[in-house]
Amino acid sequence: MADDMMGLMDRLMIDKAVVLGASSGGFIARELVLRYPERFVGLIQMGSPLQHKGNPLFQQMYDTIISKFGDEVDPDFIGEFVSGLSGTKVSSWFTGMMAEETMKVPSWVWKEYTASLLTEGIPDNLRAIIVPCLIIWGGQDGITLRSDQEEASSLISGSRLAIHEDLGHMLYWEDPEAVAEDINGFMKEIEKAGVTRP
Repeated sequence: MADDMMGLMDRLMIDKAVVLGASSGGFIARELVLRYPERFVGLIQMGSPLQHKGNPLFQQMYDTIISKFGDEVDPDFIGEFVSGLSGTKVSSWFTGMMAEETMKVPSWVWKEYTASLLTEGIPDNLRAIIVPCLIIWGGQDGITLRSDQEEASSLISGSRLAIHEDLGHMLYWEDPEAVAEDINGFMKEIEKAGVTRP
């Protein structure tokens, strides 16, 4: 996936960028920065776990539900999954729409992607990330841990941790304005530091 993203950047002639990864997309974002450090001027991790390897919650979900999918995805599981990602501030209309969109993902993608997540550990070279990094996390997140965010912040030099105590895993669904303010502030910091605008 990181190589696919780099191919897209090349095709669009994007020389440098700030990359943002939300949830497990944070794995891809950090891999991009580790693999192609010369192409990135900043990294944003949003509700991203430090690792999924050995995660009992994901392992159980995979073993008992996802690995048993047939040709079709279980709509009850999808409804519960999407609702579980959302906080109380997200409307039922929005979660219903997201559940409908999520149902379009084929069962084989669910199986292969979840299985791959369970092998994702902490990169040995995580300390090699030297670009400015913003870590955004919701204090009500039931998927990723506070300790993960604090450890990531300590491992990535020059990172800053922004915590929204009243938001959950999909904090950008719940309060997009607050999250956008974090991101805009981070971008201004990069520009102020004299980094070339991507």
